[in-house]
Amino acid sequence: EELRKVGAVPWVIPLIPHDPDTLGEIFNRLDGVFITGGVDVDPSRYGEEKTALCGTIDPDRDAVEIALLKHALAHKLPVLAVC
Repeated sequence: EELRKVGAVPWVIPLIPHDPDTLGEIFNRLDGVFITGGVDVDPSRYGEEKTALCGTIDPDRDAVEIALLKHALAHKLPVLAVC
């Protein structure tokens, strides 16, 4: 609701990492990116091993969100990510 108050139209991006063409079409329509908190990022994504402190991971979410962030950085889109 808060995003809509400032004129944003939130989209839920599907977790379809094996369909980069569809993701690209979605990403190309974005003016900014808001990434919500959720499960833990797989530590292997940043060169670490998973320990007992790591909670649930979602490889598809990691793949889509990382692709989304790379797109946002390449296109200089604003990004807000929360934990």
